[in-house]
Amino acid sequence: MARGIKFLQEAIIKLSSLGDIIHLALLLPMFESRQREWFVDEEFSEILRYSPFVSQIHPLPIRKLLKGRRWRELYTLLNNLKQLNSYDYVIDAQGLLKSAIIAHFLPSKRKIGFSFQSAKEGLSALFYHEHCHINYQEHILKRNAKLLSEAYCLPYKHQLLDEFLQKGRLCCLPGLNASDEAKQKIQTLIQDYKGKKIVFALESSKPNKVYPPQQFLVLSKYLDKNFHIFLLSYSYPLIAQEMQESNPCLVCLPKLSLDEVKALLMQVDLVIGGDTGVVHLAFALNIASITLFGNTPIERFALLSPINRALRAEASRDYQKDDFSIATLCPKKIAEIAKDLLR
Repeated sequence: MARGIKFLQEAIIKLSSLGDIIHLALLLPMFESRQREWFVDEEFSEILRYSPFVSQIHPLPIRKLLKGRRWRELYTLLNNLKQLNSYDYVIDAQGLLKSAIIAHFLPSKRKIGFSFQSAKEGLSALFYHEHCHINYQEHILKRNAKLLSEAYCLPYKHQLLDEFLQKGRLCCLPGLNASDEAKQKIQTLIQDYKGKKIVFALESSKPNKVYPPQQFLVLSKYLDKNFHIFLLSYSYPLIAQEMQESNPCLVCLPKLSLDEVKALLMQVDLVIGGDTGVVHLAFALNIASITLFGNTPIERFALLSPINRALRAEASRDYQKDDFSIATLCPKKIAEIAKDLLR
């Protein structure tokens, strides 16, 4: 999309969350600039390592410093940002006050971010020289693509984005990658399981985005006996163990790093789970996926393609925190879609 255009130095700010970082990173193959430096919260920095489209990663302990109210250390960090070499432009793709303040301290004469009406926190717009105007309710990929296009002084067209998502991304390097060490570890871990491999992503950052373990168990019984189903759980390994005890065909995975999760997804055939970073990661790596939506708007966050599907529960349009409608999604219907994708 940016054929023939080169920039000396570019800074992207996208601190968190895992899903938000993936939503931006998966678009990087559309834009050929290679001199990208990415400022990210240290908790999520590993997801960006080994990306062929990011030249340098700056892990920042922002969340830790804010949570601990360590203001002196935060002040020192911000002042250190001022000492970096000047960037040709800085893109704040987060639209929060904390990310805008980081943009403010980075040396550059061109800082781009979302407008007052477009940003999640409107006051962030005060810190930019240029603003991207797009409805906050638009799909997350459209918002990111428009921001990047305007930062690179390129015309933004929905058709180009759709073409990339449906076909183009399958013909180029994914925006994310894993280390050779992680790939080898995962290959050793799963090499004895021949045939189609499925990952159940058992958890999310929010309980109301989690498909219940009992429903996952029912789903596993609808799937072909020749499929190998791996249970990916980070915070609740006991739940995965209980599921395996109920169905010996399920395989509990050990605790994996983000690098190893990337490597795992690159070596399986399908990922199933709620509206969470791990399932979005499958899309970014060009792996088949089924995203299960309950109380989050599918119109804004579904990542769809011929190999990436989504199912929505009959949720309230208000998307309340106590909405656990994801539990009502029919396991049999999910199994039918899975079998179709694995044919």
